[in-house]
Amino acid sequence: MSILISELETEKLYTGVTGADEADAIYITRRALEKVNSIRQENSIPEEYALRLGAQSGCCSGMNYLLGFDADSSDNDKIINVDDLNVIIDRSSLFYLMGVTLDYVNDELGSGFIFKNPSNPNAGGCGCGCGSGASEESSCGCGSGSCGCSSDPNDSEAGGCGCGCSCN
Repeated sequence: MSILISELETEKLYTGVTGADEADAIYITRRALEKVNSIRQENSIPEEYALRLGAQSGCCSGMNYLLGFDADSSDNDKIINVDDLNVIIDRSSLFYLMGVTLDYVNDELGSGFIFKNPSNPNAGGCGCGCGSGASEESSCGCGSGSCGCSSDPNDSEAGGCGCGCSCN
C-alpha cells in the first residue's frame, strides 16, 4: 500500500505482530525501492535473493540497522512482499524496525540508504548518532562519507556505519 510520509511516497510493510497498529508498520520509500532494484540489476543479483533488513544494539547511539541481499531465510524470519521484492526481517529485529522508514538520499552531502526512526530522531540515518543535534532529516546514511565511512576506497582504517552497506 502506497502512502505519503513527509512528502515521500512510501510502501507500508505490515509486521504481523500481535497488538501492533498501523503506525507500527515498516516503511520503504519509493526511491529506496528503485535504488534496491537498480543495485540488483547493475550487480546481476538473482531474483531469488531477498532484501534483508535487520537491527542490532548500537550502544549509546541507539540501533544499528542492517541492509543487504540474502538468499537464505529461516523459521525465525518474517518474509514480506512489496512490489515483487521479498523483504526478510528476523523476528527479533521486527520490534526495533516498527515505525522506521528506509529511504535513499542523493544530495550535496552524498548518497546512501538511511533509516529514519521517529523514536530516536537525534540518531543519524544509520543509527550512529552523527553528533548531537543531528536532525531526523539529516542524510548521514551509509555511503555519504560520515558515520565512520571514508570517501577513500583504499582506506582500510575507516569504520562502518552498521547498516550493512558498503561504505565506498
